[in-house]
Amino acid sequence: MATKRLSAYNIDPTTKELLTAMLADIQNAGVAAAVATDLANLRAAVVAITAKLDLDAGVTDANYAATCNPAAITAVPVASAQVIA
Repeated sequence: MATKRLSAYNIDPTTKELLTAMLADIQNAGVAAAVATDLANLRAAVVAITAKLDLDAGVTDANYAATCNPAAITAVPVASAQVIA
């Protein structure tokens, strides 16, 4: 089976612009997912630390979980790029 090389020079400008935008969306979705994962991991670490502090009898009577735990993560990364026909 013969393969045909595709060059960006053979693509009309409108199609090239659309493909470039789609690629950027896909790449940005990957970055957003990685950042969301990192934030979720950091939040879990803070929650674990405050839970350990609250269980430790040698630490003051402060309720660390109530005062220091971050709010739940509400941001949801884009799962896939939308294709515009």
